[in-house]
Amino acid sequence: ALGRTGAQFSLDDDYLRSRENERSATTPRHVVEGLMNGSIGLSRGVVEGLTGVISAPLEGARAQGLAGFVKGIGKGIVGVAVKPAAGVLDGVARTFEGVA
Repeated sequence: ALGRTGAQFSLDDDYLRSRENERSATTPRHVVEGLMNGSIGLSRGVVEGLTGVISAPLEGARAQGLAGFVKGIGKGIVGVAVKPAAGVLDGVARTFEGVA
């Protein structure tokens, strides 16, 4: 629940949608699967956060010109902090789901 709440701050609808699809598609059955799913969520958050710094301004510029570029810079900066943090929270949650 904390990961989901934190991820909302990313302001990235595509990231939120793919994250929810991934979570609903896999439920860990034991600790090892929980650790694997958790580490995948963490890695994905870090990679998406870092790549978003470049891709968000470009996507914004493509859609809305200069104003979209500026919005994209803000979205990228927020995402570089929020997405890895959400990944950490997801990693912990998924690990504990595998334990339960």
